[in-house]
Amino acid sequence: MVIIMKGNKIFIVKDVFRNNGRFRSKYIIMRDTHNSLPIFYFAEFDSKEQFDTFLNTLNIDYEIDEIHNQDTQDEIIVGHLTYKIESPFSAGFWDLNQLPQSRSLIKALSGGSIVDCYFSKDDKKKVIVWYRPNPNAKNVYVPLDAEKHIAHQKIYGCY
Repeated sequence: MVIIMKGNKIFIVKDVFRNNGRFRSKYIIMRDTHNSLPIFYFAEFDSKEQFDTFLNTLNIDYEIDEIHNQDTQDEIIVGHLTYKIESPFSAGFWDLNQLPQSRSLIKALSGGSIVDCYFSKDDKKKVIVWYRPNPNAKNVYVPLDAEKHIAHQKIYGCY
């Protein structure tokens, strides 16, 4: 099964697509590219447990809207996340003073390495705001070593 989110839309597809080489992970959240085709991953997970851990950490969920069966025996389930995920710094933040005080720490990818990232949640607007550090900001960009990076990714997936 593959889950793909476009903005706040998610698509769940059986393993047939993954076996065809179209997707590298079973659960994929695509970045919102503002009315164009989403081509970049926001997050990806190899198991439902990793995906559920991510949703539980953010305290969000998804809802299924429709199910499509195709002739190739693939089933596509279309749904949406209960919160939209936004990233205000396209190049990453440079200093913790740029972030709101009401933020939560999360280990996540930035520039290919797992580092301290942050998120805040606006329950009224139903938005998760995601903050990744700029890889050139050495005071906030401190990557895990390779061994810890691999271990973290096996447990939590990539986001």
